[in-house]
Amino acid sequence: MLLGKSSSIQIINMIKFTNRLMVTLGFEEHRLAFWDSLTEINRNYLRKKFKIPKPVETDDDDAVILPQENPWILFHALTGKPELYCLVQVAFQLQLIDSNKKSDLLNELFGTVDESKIKNNKRRSRVEKPIWYKGEGLLTFNDKLVLKTQVRGKVTIIQNILQAFQALNWPEKIDDPFAKTIKSDRRFILGYLNRLAKKSGISFSRSPDRKFIQWHSPIQRD
Repeated sequence: MLLGKSSSIQIINMIKFTNRLMVTLGFEEHRLAFWDSLTEINRNYLRKKFKIPKPVETDDDDAVILPQENPWILFHALTGKPELYCLVQVAFQLQLIDSNKKSDLLNELFGTVDESKIKNNKRRSRVEKPIWYKGEGLLTFNDKLVLKTQVRGKVTIIQNILQAFQALNWPEKIDDPFAKTIKSDRRFILGYLNRLAKKSGISFSRSPDRKFIQWHSPIQRD
């Protein structure tokens, strides 16, 4: 049984909310506030990593010249945490959201409010990635709903696989989380997952050595 219309509306509203956060954090006042919150060591690191615009004659002597990237991208470069985690963390740091909203977002995006369990992802990518909302059983990509699964007391194999990808910020492949515990052929499980997601362009496969599960996007990766 698939989730009802109200659940789909809830997840779409969350996507819209995170998109609004991205726009808001791009405002000059928030970029400056985030930059001011950093230590000089971190600022020097980011000055080397990102292009800094050269001051022009019209700039004030006291003007702050900082990278043109948005704050959550800079925070991602400093921490290696997933970009969506960085978005939430910076929004909270700048008091755009309260602690309850922060916890709700982390739970929906990563299935946990324990920040120590949200793993680092050192590879910086600007390619769009899926988002798995564990609490709602929904997978989205490019702000579009890919598939809906029923949320039950017992998590399914497919839901566990999607959560494993989400926890690592969707690398190209993950270790098969059931390689040593479940004997069923993953080809049939992934085949069913691909049928659910067939209209999205996203697909999943198992590596030839059967140690990894891979996801594929119609968009060329970096």
